[in-house]
Amino acid sequence: MSVTFVACSSSAMVTKSSVSDTLKSDDITKAVTENSAKIKFFEAEGTIDFDAPDNNNSASILIRRDVRNDSIYAKLSGIFGITGALISVNAKSFIYYNVQNAYIIKGSTTKENLESILKIQIDYNELKNLICCSFIIDSSYHNIKVNSDDKNYILTGYRNGNMHKYYIDTESKMVSKYIYYNIKGNIEYRVEYKNYKVFNETYFPTEILFDVPDKKEKVKINYSDVNLNPNNLKFYFKIPKNVTLYQWQ
Repeated sequence: MSVTFVACSSSAMVTKSSVSDTLKSDDITKAVTENSAKIKFFEAEGTIDFDAPDNNNSASILIRRDVRNDSIYAKLSGIFGITGALISVNAKSFIYYNVQNAYIIKGSTTKENLESILKIQIDYNELKNLICCSFIIDSSYHNIKVNSDDKNYILTGYRNGNMHKYYIDTESKMVSKYIYYNIKGNIEYRVEYKNYKVFNETYFPTEILFDVPDKKEKVKINYSDVNLNPNNLKFYFKIPKNVTLYQWQ
């Protein structure tokens, strides 16, 4: 889970409901950045549950995330630990290996391609949000405001006409919920990050809930084993010669 915020302090303001009248958005984002910048890599194992009108399934999952190089590796396993699929993906391209049916798909990392593979409407940035808090708030955001409730700072900002809302725990300075709104002001998707635990003096969420209300799609990840900044983290898998290869655009 890497949460990187770069504050747009020139446009930030604090409402009357803020915890402190002197609180600024860059104070919050600086604290978040200092916490999350410790994580360069992570490896986590657990379970993933899909709940959608045409896809209700569960699997064991192994995820390796290289935050620095913006890449993800995942292995999905079914009953008796049998590997069902492997995927290696970054912002530009992906490799998907369906082990059970012996075929490989390679292509560019478009939302359409990811939807076809994962059977849920999601793009690459949303995928990163799903598996680990990974956000950037930079000068492309405007009208940044900070409110608060009993437990969270609530930071909102706009980019390309879309509103982004972040709930940031007042004690840990970690994101507890993120909501992305479409251009019409409706919720496109929301992610909740729960049950934070400390690994190597760094907070990490062990339960993540991803919800697309309009599509009635939900994904839940529970991490049972987390390894932050492991040595010799590898992002490759061997591909047998007798598999069918499909090349997508």
